[in-house]
Amino acid sequence: MASGVSSATTNLLIKDNTVKVILSDNVKLLAADVIKLVEDKLGDDSVLAIVPCNGSYDVTVVNNKLASVIARDGLLHGSEGLHCKLIDSRVKVVSFMHIPVYVSDKDIEVKLKSWGVTSCGPIIRKTKDYD
Repeated sequence: MASGVSSATTNLLIKDNTVKVILSDNVKLLAADVIKLVEDKLGDDSVLAIVPCNGSYDVTVVNNKLASVIARDGLLHGSEGLHCKLIDSRVKVVSFMHIPVYVSDKDIEVKLKSWGVTSCGPIIRKTKDYD
């Protein structure tokens, strides 16, 4: 395992700390599998969040330095290399199924309001502990 997580400054939920892990057609991985690959490379507790996308995962890690390591080196699953890149788009896509972790509650509320939707309560984010 690589070191660096314990000395990392945790900047929670920052888009600059998010890497898109692109799966090839013949690789099927669960979110827990991707978390394990990333944490085997970067160290325990380096992953803050993971969001499944169409054929990829958006993985948010504790800081930009670690995100850059994954983007530069990629990940290896068996003999398959997984392409990884830093998120660089300034476009935000709001999805009720898979909202990226870096989209703030305020941004979600503004988007809903622009669609004429009134929220009936606060936004609640659910998390899962993989221990």
